[in-house]
Amino acid sequence: MKHMTGMAMSAADNIRRPASGRAASVAALLKRTLPWAVAIAALLAILGWLGFMSLGQDTALRNQANEQLSAVKVADAQLETAFLQSKVGLIEDYDGLTGQFEDLQLKIKTLELTASKAGIPVIELDALKKQAEQKGELVNRFKAQHAIFRNSMNYLPDAVRALREAALAVRAPRAAELASSIGSYTIDYAINEDEEKADLMKQAAVELSNMDGLPDEVDDARREVVMHAYAIQRQKAVEIQLFQDLAAVPMRATLDSITTGLIKHFDHEESSRQIYRSGLIGFAVVLMGLLGLITLRLFKSFNQINLANATLESNVADRTQKLSQAMEQMQSQQSQLVQQEKMASLGQMVAGVAHEINTPLGYLRSGLQSAQSSVPMFEELTNAVAKMIKTMTREDATQEELEQDVSLTAGLTQTIMEEGIVTEIDELLKNGLFGVDQISEIVSNLKDFSRLDSKSAVSYNMGDCIANTLKIATNLVKTVTVEKSLESTPPLTGFPSQINQVLLNLITNAVHATEKRDKGAVRIGLHFDASRNVVRVDVADNGTGIPADVMKRMFDPFYTTKKVGQGTGLGLHISRQIIEAHKGTITVDSTVDVGTTFTLWLPVS
Repeated sequence: MKHMTGMAMSAADNIRRPASGRAASVAALLKRTLPWAVAIAALLAILGWLGFMSLGQDTALRNQANEQLSAVKVADAQLETAFLQSKVGLIEDYDGLTGQFEDLQLKIKTLELTASKAGIPVIELDALKKQAEQKGELVNRFKAQHAIFRNSMNYLPDAVRALREAALAVRAPRAAELASSIGSYTIDYAINEDEEKADLMKQAAVELSNMDGLPDEVDDARREVVMHAYAIQRQKAVEIQLFQDLAAVPMRATLDSITTGLIKHFDHEESSRQIYRSGLIGFAVVLMGLLGLITLRLFKSFNQINLANATLESNVADRTQKLSQAMEQMQSQQSQLVQQEKMASLGQMVAGVAHEINTPLGYLRSGLQSAQSSVPMFEELTNAVAKMIKTMTREDATQEELEQDVSLTAGLTQTIMEEGIVTEIDELLKNGLFGVDQISEIVSNLKDFSRLDSKSAVSYNMGDCIANTLKIATNLVKTVTVEKSLESTPPLTGFPSQINQVLLNLITNAVHATEKRDKGAVRIGLHFDASRNVVRVDVADNGTGIPADVMKRMFDPFYTTKKVGQGTGLGLHISRQIIEAHKGTITVDSTVDVGTTFTLWLPVS
């Protein structure tokens, strides 16, 4: 518009020079056009404001907020997983639990900063921070209480063993029997949280405490056993309550509320921008009409100047032609002010709750994000091709327009080919499928290995039990050579997760027995003895072997040759109970410095 006004003023200057009459004509012209110029300036200002308000929302900021919210959900799930792992003894120290809580606080702070920077009102953030602080307090209380529990769990087997030896030495078999019962019931309660076992432990503890006439050394050992047993029961109840309190903190509901709030916020912003876009289109149409009207008035003004100044006819005609070209250019620019709508799909990540799937889930997500980043380039290529086709089918299309469209399409195609984007997306998709397969396999193995058995026995395959156990024990057996000789056997009836427990215990003992060997080996055999109608499982190693005096007591409860804190002496005892409950037997054959073979005999129904 400034260009048009400039041309008009330049023409008026040319008119002013010959005589004062021309000056009067220019003054009259300016008087008529000045209000229009002011109006056009105001309209252009309004047009610019509408264009600014109709700009698409910042998808990068939106995605960043969604990703950080998903990260908070993942950190919360990982904190609960670490809490559970510490509770069941899968994590020996508390660094992981503390680290997960600190990571949760950091991610909440990051989300708060992003929301503040973007001007996004998230009123639930204060509640979310308070809930995180509640979980932090529960974590600190758990660490303090669990330390007492773990200390008593470590010392109880030694205390039971000391009381049994002291009681047997003074010929007090009942005291020794009660000590074993207290130890067995307490360990069972600590592992399975069976209140019936806790009641049995209390009864045995009361009876043991009321026994009279025991020597001082037996009496001291008795108090030690009772003290640790009651401490384990008390601290276990506290841990159960703390875990329930942690699960009761409504952080997930708060996160879901924040997610809903973000969706509403961005949708509201997009709706407002859509209103401004509609206003922009309508305003542009009105402005085009006004510009057309102004063009007509300018033409009339120049015609009047031509009539008054015949000597300047050719100059005015030239200026008029340039003015027409400028107006056509402005009309072309106005037609391109309509904005395209850009809607970004809201991706909501669901974090897994198990630590084992974090790695494949991480690179699966990374691959999908990398592939998604290439979509805009293909969209741009598609738009370029569509425009080129439209230009080619237009009858009034010029060669220059066609060449521009072809050049743009060729340039985008060459960029995609040179950067290898298609190959990269194909590789990312393959990696993503591999990650999905890994997650599926991990979940399937964990489910098959650790699922709760039903109250009634089920049919199972021993070969599957061995395979699942070896997969779960991958990190354990990586230091030895595993040799398998597995035959096809008939299905058995029983409780497969209990059989998995026995197999894992035998494989663990076999690996530990080969620690001093340069080339440790564990051999697993599976055979069917048709003559006896039994399935035979052999777990053999080339370890240090078992001495004869140890062989006599190896299945006794709380008997172990390991150092204090490394074993409870219950593994083989429980394994034999499980096999006998399945109406089978477990035998052992060992030679010192040669190796040991444990054999399971399970009848076929």
